[in-house]
Amino acid sequence: MQMTEWPGGEPASVDLKVRDPEMKAVLRGAAYIPMGPVAGGVPLLASLLWGSRVRLGGGAWRCVMVTGPAYVRKGQWALEVVEAFEGKGAESRAERHARRLLKEGYGPRESVHDQ
Repeated sequence: MQMTEWPGGEPASVDLKVRDPEMKAVLRGAAYIPMGPVAGGVPLLASLLWGSRVRLGGGAWRCVMVTGPAYVRKGQWALEVVEAFEGKGAESRAERHARRLLKEGYGPRESVHDQ
C-alpha cells in the first residue's frame, strides 16, 4: 500500500483580498498573514499545499506570494509567506520559486507500507 502524507496533491493558485497594511507588511518581509482567530473555525485557505501561489490584492497594491498550509500562531490562523513577488512577471517568478521549493522537499511525501 502506498500512502501520500498530508498535505498531498497539487499546489493551488488563488486570489486573496487583503487590506493595504497587510499588503505593505508582506512586501516589507512579513513572515505570515493573519487570517483570524482559531475560535472562528478553520479558514478555507488553511488547506493550501506547499508551493501554492496566492495573488494578493485589494487596494492599489498587487503581489504574488508562495505559501504552504496555514498554521496557528498565538491563537490566530496564519498563512506563511515563503516569498513574495511584485511587478511585471511576478506570477511566473512565483511559479518558478514554488517549483524550486517542491524540489527541495516541501511537497507531499509518499511512503510504502506493508499490511
